Amino acid sequence: MTIVRGYDPMVTEVGDDIRGMEITSDMYDALAGADALAVLTEWKEFRLADLTKVKSLLGSGAVVDCRNVFEPHDVRSHQLRYEGIGSL
Repeated sequence: MTIVRGYDPMVTEVGDDIRGMEITSDMYDALAGADALAVLTEWKEFRLADLTKVKSLLGSGAVVDCRNVFEPHDVRSHQLRYEGIGSL
């Protein structure tokens, strides 16, 4: 069974199931045990994410950055696999 958890600082109904996605109150809560991180928005707090903490929470270490908010080298230096949309 696939479980999708998400975080968006503009969503106020935490815990709700929005179109099959569980909304969390914290971006790190959404990562706990996740197989992958997909960044779909450009909120400043995502750019400032603690990549050491992301690595500790993210099972497979796969990061798909659809908005190019991260510097690829920074992500890879934390032993995370990085794919940026439109990046080399």
